[in-house]
Order: sequence, then C-alpha cells, then structure tokens
Amino acid sequence: MSVYLIELSGDVLELGGGERPHFHPNLDVRNLPEVDIVRDLNEVPYPFEDNTFDGVLGIYVLEHLGWRNIRSVVGEIRRILKPSGKAVFLIPNTYEQCLAIVKRGWNEKSAELLFGGQDYGANAHSCGFSPRYVRELFAGFDVKILTPMPNVYLRQNGRNIPLFPACDTDMVVEAVKH
Repeated sequence: MSVYLIELSGDVLELGGGERPHFHPNLDVRNLPEVDIVRDLNEVPYPFEDNTFDGVLGIYVLEHLGWRNIRSVVGEIRRILKPSGKAVFLIPNTYEQCLAIVKRGWNEKSAELLFGGQDYGANAHSCGFSPRYVRELFAGFDVKILTPMPNVYLRQNGRNIPLFPACDTDMVVEAVKH
C-alpha cells in the first residue's frame, strides 16, 4: 500500500483550511469560527512578510482559485516561504479526470469532479491541473509529484492522522523553495 506522509514543521500557513484547519494561521474565504484570516486567496499579496513560513499546506484549494490568478498565487507562496520552505498541495489531476470521463462516460459524479461541489460560491473549480502544468507553475522549486495520489496522512503531534484515501485522479504536489 502506497502512502504519503505530510511532514511540515515550524511556522506553517494553511490555505483554505475551512471548518477543520490543521495549522494556524490559516486563510479561508469563509468566515468560520476556526478561520484565522478571512480572505479571497486570489487576492495577492497575502498579509505576511517575505520569508515568513517554513511550510504552506493546501488541501484541495488550488483548483478553487481563478486560472487567471494561479501564477500570482504560486508567486505569493514563493514570496512568503522561507528558503528551503516546503509547500504541500493535494489537487485534482484534471488531465486524468478527463481521461476517466472519456472512458466511463458522463454522470453527476463526473460533474462534481470537474466543477466542484458548488454548495457555496467559492466551492467551484476554476482552475485545472496536470503534472506537466504543475511543474511549469512551480518552476524554480524542487517539485515532487505523486500521481496517482497514494493514501495521504498528516504527521502532527507525533501521530500519523489519515487524511485521504488513494485516488487515481488526484495528485500530491510537494514544492521546496530554492
């Protein structure tokens, strides 16, 4: 069984932590009790100094950002990460999703995979990714991409917390700033 263990330590920023963030501070578009800073993540710069964080975590958040803004957001992540800081993202592999839809046909599950849950305004997919596009976006980082996505765990407080099961149409992106 293939496993990826998210290991982030020091000062870690979580993007889009929602109702159950794993790290503080966290930024989210929704005004929820656990959200530290309510902010549209498309709007850069973020309210942090250069080289502030040892890590950045985004669990299924990048696909909700506008495709016209994604390069600026990745640039902002580079700005706020310390040298050798690590960003970890779980994101859909839109390329693999499209191949699966062509193979299996269209249904409501296909619509949700491609377009998001849409149970609130920001929960729609506005950007798509493939491994090649991710490498292009994160040029200048040391990038590791795991696709298909293995079982994902988060190492926190000495424990391995299960986050997501393996998924053929998703990927883990680990990007370390030079």
